Amino acid sequence: MFNKKLQVEKVEMVKKIIRKYDYSNYEMTHKECVELGLNVNRPALDRFGEKLQQMDTKAKSKLNFDEPELTAEKPKGSIQLADDLASDLPQQQAGNFQQFQDRASEITFELGALRIRENELLKELSSIKKKTSN
Repeated sequence: MFNKKLQVEKVEMVKKIIRKYDYSNYEMTHKECVELGLNVNRPALDRFGEKLQQMDTKAKSKLNFDEPELTAEKPKGSIQLADDLASDLPQQQAGNFQQFQDRASEITFELGALRIRENELLKELSSIKKKTSN
């Protein structure tokens, strides 16, 4: 149990170092890991950094969509709660949780798209009512 927690902490530390160097300077990343006492395989670090960058950009792109201005406000703290839960899960369950988190992001995106469409339809309906009332 203690070894798994320690291993997860080491992986998180490596992630922070990779992000610190903007996913590009793997030589400095490797050097800093070695200085901190983390035994890291250099080619594996490069591959891990590339995959981490892909995952981070994928997560950011899913959250960057425009929602209509006339929609209901979504509950605050739900994303933060999901992040907190993910950090508390053991590593073996983190992948399963990532699937749920990805699906939640997809649903959020689809709901945003539906709200946009609803807003367009309401505007069209409003203009039709204005034209028929004149």
